[in-house]
Amino acid sequence: MPNSHSEIESWVNTRLKGRVPELDGIRGLAILMVLLWHGIFDIAPAYPPDSWMADAYLPFRLLWTGVDLFFVLSGFLIGGILYDARQATNYYRVFYTRRFFRILPPYLVWYALFLLGLVLIRPGSSVVLTGIFNREIPPWSYAVFLQNVWMSVKQVFGPSWMGPTWSLAVEEQFYLILPLVIRRLSLRRLVVLVSACICIAPLLRLELVRAGNAHLGPYTLLPCRMDAFGLGVLAALACRQQPIWEWLRSHKLILYSAIGLLAIKFAKITLNPKWVFASGMTWVALLYALVLLAAVLHPEGVFGKIFRQRVLIWLGGISYGIYLIHHGILYLAHYLISGKMPAASNWTEIGITVVAIAVVLVIAVMSWRWFESPLVRRGHQRARYEFKIEQPAKVHSAA
Repeated sequence: MPNSHSEIESWVNTRLKGRVPELDGIRGLAILMVLLWHGIFDIAPAYPPDSWMADAYLPFRLLWTGVDLFFVLSGFLIGGILYDARQATNYYRVFYTRRFFRILPPYLVWYALFLLGLVLIRPGSSVVLTGIFNREIPPWSYAVFLQNVWMSVKQVFGPSWMGPTWSLAVEEQFYLILPLVIRRLSLRRLVVLVSACICIAPLLRLELVRAGNAHLGPYTLLPCRMDAFGLGVLAALACRQQPIWEWLRSHKLILYSAIGLLAIKFAKITLNPKWVFASGMTWVALLYALVLLAAVLHPEGVFGKIFRQRVLIWLGGISYGIYLIHHGILYLAHYLISGKMPAASNWTEIGITVVAIAVVLVIAVMSWRWFESPLVRRGHQRARYEFKIEQPAKVHSAA
């Protein structure tokens, strides 16, 4: 049953009321990491380990963890929204209505284009085209957000057009579970459950590695990513408890010292990624959770200033469109211009990637302005939280 009225805190964290620009900046950094990884470093040639190019490449080896930053941020935002609204009489309807208008329409358009590509691109077509549009993953699985499960089973990311959507599938599965958990459990039990999930996730990844599923299972399955989501949820809960918030605010040195130590751990993982799928991903998620907390707790601090940069906030605003289309557009651009798979071994190939990213940004801006933004407003207009008892309105509206 929902928490009792006695569990509703009278304290409202005014810092979390309305839009928090630093969170948009964090989202912008996450999508920038994804763009740099897919657009440059993931397709760069393999350099000899002792070459200067390999040394220059080293600091960027963990840019792929941009998706982990997304997961931590999602746990923080969605966990906070649901916790604030847990006493609403229309709790589930409002949450899923807003998620529908935010997530599904752009995704369904992109999915429809994929299905069209499957019809038009025959098996005997160019290797590049069949790499962009293929049936390695059952096409129906994308409609029900189970592509990540099939990726783990088949050990392939599938068609490039839909490859990045594995993380959206993980998010959607997370959205099915978290509302029920937050609605039903007391704060104490919620913290215990989330903490247990954080501890279990690296163990599950390790077992999958030992069982022979050394990459896609640990990387794409929700149970294996519970630590990133869970740390975001715990951060959201901490920010809504006045004693914890005030303690964190007054112990800035401890917070920043912890970030520094985790940054050293992050660097060690970069140098030796052997255990990245065991405990490494948890350390990365913890680092991102603390950086997020620092930006929210201390907007005047270094992280607050970084994440209020206009370019990051701008990228954060159009990040969903970028995320959906960037991979497919990158591969399609290289095919149309050079007839090859994406690569970054010469200036021509890098130039094609720059053109592709520019196209992605233009489409994402147009999508947000004329398609996504009106739908988000409609979702919020059609679904508003209602409470039988008077409760301060403190639901974050920027997810």
